[in-house]
Amino acid sequence: MWLKLMVLGALLLGASELTASIGYDEQAAEVRALRDSGGVETTGALVDTFERERTRGGRRNRSTYTVVCGVYAYRVAGEDYTHREYDQCDEDAVPDTLALLYDASRPGDVHNNTDEWLASQDRQSASVWWFRIGGGVLVGLGLVVLGFRIRRRFASPRLTT
Repeated sequence: MWLKLMVLGALLLGASELTASIGYDEQAAEVRALRDSGGVETTGALVDTFERERTRGGRRNRSTYTVVCGVYAYRVAGEDYTHREYDQCDEDAVPDTLALLYDASRPGDVHNNTDEWLASQDRQSASVWWFRIGGGVLVGLGLVVLGFRIRRRFASPRLTT
């Protein structure tokens, strides 16, 4: 049992590190920093769409569905840029405009500037911590159970008179 607990805990910890590498919290922090330090706000106009497949459901009843995502164009100092939005996609249609935010020194590095997107990044980032907490608890329980088994195995029998 202790081995199962430790393996499951290690898997959860590994999953937390895999999802942490996606960088949801870093992206949200960068947008918040740009909002606070005077990032340039602009509005992107929908110029194209593309389809993307997503999955929903659990392990036994997983299904794949297609969503429509947008490509938004914006102009900075006479130069045209585009932004492909992968996070705010819909099964039916995407909005005609999208609020964008960029640093004036790097206009090609643009971020979605909607509160819905920021909340989505926060939710994804929070799930990483649940994996870490759950994995840590399971590894800890596995170590406690292992300690009791070792203690019981090497305990000397007491002689009675």
